[in-house]
Amino acid sequence: RSRCFLALKQPDGGETFGEIGLNLDTVWFLPGRQTGIVCWRGLARIGSDDGSDVTHLMLAYERALGNSLMLRANVDVIFTDEYHPSPNMDNRIKQDAYETYNGRIALSAIDGEWEVALLGKNLTDELVVVYGVDAPTAKTITGATTHHALVNNPRTFALQASYRW
Repeated sequence: RSRCFLALKQPDGGETFGEIGLNLDTVWFLPGRQTGIVCWRGLARIGSDDGSDVTHLMLAYERALGNSLMLRANVDVIFTDEYHPSPNMDNRIKQDAYETYNGRIALSAIDGEWEVALLGKNLTDELVVVYGVDAPTAKTITGATTHHALVNNPRTFALQASYRW
């Protein structure tokens, strides 16, 4: 089963999150490879013609493997507009707009009793300045303005296991 979820910025500053209904749109058969490609399509109303109110998009897939196992996979994209990470709005360290890609693939008991998953965060290894400030003593000592900054985590992977009793 294929699923799609979307988060949108609202005019009041809030955010809405919901599932987009998907319909089977196209099937391509590749007889030489004894396989096929299935395309699903869904529509969602957004408030801007450039999609700037879309903050998060997640695609998910789940499929039973026999009578006892479930395979789940998802990939999500988080869209962030440009912003100033410093309190004084210093344009020299302005963070450009960026996207963050994350993914997860899991194998579990069909009843949900246990699950093992591989997770990947920031898959494109995007460097983002989360917070930055001037280094005040550097200007007086060297004459050059410098900055201290906190950056996001680099590309990371994790193995996750859970058991429910």
